[in-house]
Amino acid sequence: MKNRNRLSAGMACLLLSLPPLRVEAEVVPWKNVSDWDISYYDNANGCLAYADYEGGMSFFIGLTGLDNALVFEITLLSEAWKSIESGKEYSVSAQFGNEAPWTLEMRGVETESLFGLTLNLAANSEEAGQIVEEFMREVSMDWKYDGKPLAYVTLRGSRVAFEEAVACAKSYRGAVQGSGDPFASSAPRSSSDPFAD
Repeated sequence: MKNRNRLSAGMACLLLSLPPLRVEAEVVPWKNVSDWDISYYDNANGCLAYADYEGGMSFFIGLTGLDNALVFEITLLSEAWKSIESGKEYSVSAQFGNEAPWTLEMRGVETESLFGLTLNLAANSEEAGQIVEEFMREVSMDWKYDGKPLAYVTLRGSRVAFEEAVACAKSYRGAVQGSGDPFASSAPRSSSDPFAD
């Protein structure tokens, strides 16, 4: 893994998750674990663990979503995947260690300079639970599209990274839900907000 383009890939993930009319988005760092950065993404209302790999592939995994609709999300991004069509479904193979490969239906996404695939599953689904279990337990992951390699990478530190993404999500969701304010956000308010503390 290498520390290339962390900011640009992080901003790309923000842009991919942006709701239609929201222009500003904020990344709030939570913790660094091994080669993983865990952050809260206010536009996605959740926390993602992020790693950047040799070959230019960026990988995000975590929990996002509004209200009670907690979503398990995986996103892969690369500058090289220019032929990906935003919104198009792609059947992708993902194998964690020596486990049987998954066939995942992922949606094409793009920003100004990065192209990729994203998967969103109900966080409490059996499929999400099994993928997380393999991701946390195994030492490598191999991603392919139509038999062509996308990335074969190490999962060093993945268990602790995902555990921290969950802790981050619980913390931010708890802060928003515990406030009693349905308009509350975990994002800091500006001093021009007359309703801010």
